[in-house]
Amino acid sequence: MIDDAYYAHLWFACPGIGQGRLTSLRTVFGSYQAAWHAQEPDLQGWARSFFRGQNNGIKHLLAHRNKLSIEEQYLALTRQGIQVLIRGSTGYPSQFEELNLPPEIIYASGQLEFSQPRVAIVGTRHPSSYGTFVASRLAAELAAAGVQVVSGLARGIDTTAHIGALKGGGSTLAILGSGLTRIYPQQNQQLARAIVEKGCLLSEVLPETGASKGLFPMRNRLIAAISQAVLVVEAGHKSGSMSTVDAALGLGRDVFAVPGPIYELGSHGTNRLIQDGAKLVASVEDILDELKGLNPGRNTLPNSTAKVSELSIPMRQIWESLAGGPVHLTNLVNGLKMNTDHLIPALMEMAMSGLVEQLPGSFWSRKMGNR
Repeated sequence: MIDDAYYAHLWFACPGIGQGRLTSLRTVFGSYQAAWHAQEPDLQGWARSFFRGQNNGIKHLLAHRNKLSIEEQYLALTRQGIQVLIRGSTGYPSQFEELNLPPEIIYASGQLEFSQPRVAIVGTRHPSSYGTFVASRLAAELAAAGVQVVSGLARGIDTTAHIGALKGGGSTLAILGSGLTRIYPQQNQQLARAIVEKGCLLSEVLPETGASKGLFPMRNRLIAAISQAVLVVEAGHKSGSMSTVDAALGLGRDVFAVPGPIYELGSHGTNRLIQDGAKLVASVEDILDELKGLNPGRNTLPNSTAKVSELSIPMRQIWESLAGGPVHLTNLVNGLKMNTDHLIPALMEMAMSGLVEQLPGSFWSRKMGNR
């Protein structure tokens, strides 16, 4: 028997049906399956109330309903590894119920395990090497302590946090500002696949929905809701990360911030948060000690068994560039002609594997023993 959640998906795929109208269907008909099989006059009665005289909208809705097949939609989602969750169903994150407008339907891919402690790590899409290193290290240490790291799969700090958590041997949860089959940014498609193996992807929009500016604040409130705390690593005054902070504060979540140089624009937001009462983070213990109910499973990072021969081609190029000794990040960018959005995550992955290390002044070097 096909679960009622997949009938909810059918309705959600119809034109003009958003989260609010979706909720009203279950309220009026008792279940999405019952609504799907309801007689046309009954549906027209419901539609007139919620479409407010938009006769064309009602007509298109009913025509679309007649075209969709529950069996085809169910098989399509299953083949893509996508699960559908509705409020009150098994697997639906109970933390979302704390929101003023909880999503009626969400899509998930990966491991549906939302009982472990979670900390969100957010920040700028254009981090400094310092911010990248700190985010990666703290994510790895949190993951090693049994904490699931939550972020939004965006460029910069988000990407670094997800990679760090995976390198720490733990789990990470990405909440997207797009549909599950339209990973954004595209460069993170491989990372998304890795997250599915050790964690989960979540979205509250149809799987084929592309990213758009309006979806990111919606995503940010979910990041805040599902996490016990939010850690901000580098953010300007007007950073999108602040919407996550606002949502977290509204839900009574703890907010942590990593301090930064006072004259760096990327530190203005985090330093201001600390002035306003956010908890300053100088080490992972500052987070673990503050959060109640955390039961760390271990406190050391797993040993790396990475081999140079197993590196990807871009990482092999980085490795060769460091053969002569420490190299400044700018010189690596220029010499390799590699965008920093690709170079920095690769460096962090190699660092977490024990192959390279960051030195003061944005220099990178092969790690002692690997030179």
